[in-house]
Amino acid sequence: MSYDYELDEALGLIDEIDESPTREEYVSRCLGPQQIGGRYHCGYWGQDYRVVAIDRGNDERWWSITVQWDDGRTTNHCTAWDENNDRVISQPE
Repeated sequence: MSYDYELDEALGLIDEIDESPTREEYVSRCLGPQQIGGRYHCGYWGQDYRVVAIDRGNDERWWSITVQWDDGRTTNHCTAWDENNDRVISQPE
């Protein structure tokens, strides 16, 4: 899988096409402030959730996050944090 700098720039994950974030920087930017045990609000779905697991993966771009929604569902996804619509409710102590 190749790294799509133009897509990441369009998503706001990097500032310039010639900037080359490390894999760890890329995953950290995608996760934003989310931490295991923290509670957050998803602006897209309009629901609150708690992070139960984060898998930083082991290849170039793969990562995932497992969340438990307030309705009890648990899902796994790799959707990047949206700083314009998502928000922190509480961080773990």
